[in-house]
Amino acid sequence: MSDRPDLTRRQFCQTSGALAGGLLRAAGAAAPAPLPRRALGRSGVELPILGLGTACAGQSHGVSFDEAVTVYRAALDEGITFFDAARGYDKAERALREALGTRREEVFLTTKAGGPGAAAMRQSFETSLRELGTDHVDLLYWHHAGGYRQEGVLDPDGAFDYLQREKQAGRARWIGFTSHSHPTAVATLLQHGVVDAVMVVLNLADRWLYDFESKLLPAARAHGAGVLAMKVYGGVRGNHWGRYGEPPQPSHVPTEHLPLALRYALSLPGVTAAVVGCHSVEQVRQNAAWARGFQPLSATEQEQAAQLGRQLAAGWQPRFGPTG
Repeated sequence: MSDRPDLTRRQFCQTSGALAGGLLRAAGAAAPAPLPRRALGRSGVELPILGLGTACAGQSHGVSFDEAVTVYRAALDEGITFFDAARGYDKAERALREALGTRREEVFLTTKAGGPGAAAMRQSFETSLRELGTDHVDLLYWHHAGGYRQEGVLDPDGAFDYLQREKQAGRARWIGFTSHSHPTAVATLLQHGVVDAVMVVLNLADRWLYDFESKLLPAARAHGAGVLAMKVYGGVRGNHWGRYGEPPQPSHVPTEHLPLALRYALSLPGVTAAVVGCHSVEQVRQNAAWARGFQPLSATEQEQAAQLGRQLAAGWQPRFGPTG
């Protein structure tokens, strides 16, 4: 989210910030104002408009296990009760288990099962449940559906067949998919009528590259699927699919434009929440403050966001795969 200072300073800031927060709470300081909430599609469940993506702290070699736990706990303290995890996020699921402790039932927890079908997805999900220390998640995604064939998903042992069986077994309350690419192709998955929610790339610059906004969002709204926005700041600068940086890197969207980028994603019709990854406690608190003060973009601001997005997109590349 912002340029990383040296490790010693970052550790000091995180530790002192966490201690200060604990002292204030112990002294009876008022809790932060609640985050606005929205319904997740036809599920009806209400989520805060800001979710915490656990990949940044979970995958980065520059963030220790204990620091990741501190970041996730800071999110809870800020009223963020929506956490997004995945098997591929290294230490994230274990750190999230530690951070949540006895508060598991207070949060809306998601994870992702990757693979072309049931066998790989089952192995992934079983491991996730063990790492998270829970017997169910609230939302289980088919991870990066755009990277696999969309045909046969409802066949025996197909991806959607597997997800539906986990839902019937009660190990996933709702099911869906994520995708960074192939917006037109994955939009057809909504026609099967089994998708409760999707999480896709939605930001003011990739609007001009991937354009999930016009290629997928209308279908999601038509089928009552909840929409969660990821990569709202364009992802980690200089990173495609690898780790989230050593040291942690700033986002593709310049720091001064982050508030506008968050408002852009949250102003899109049908979007329930923005899922934002954070490397530090400071980033968690800043994003929570922006979310609390959210106001939809005015017509003038929408045009400003469009102009900025075009300018940024001209210098970006399709980082996540095919745009069609």
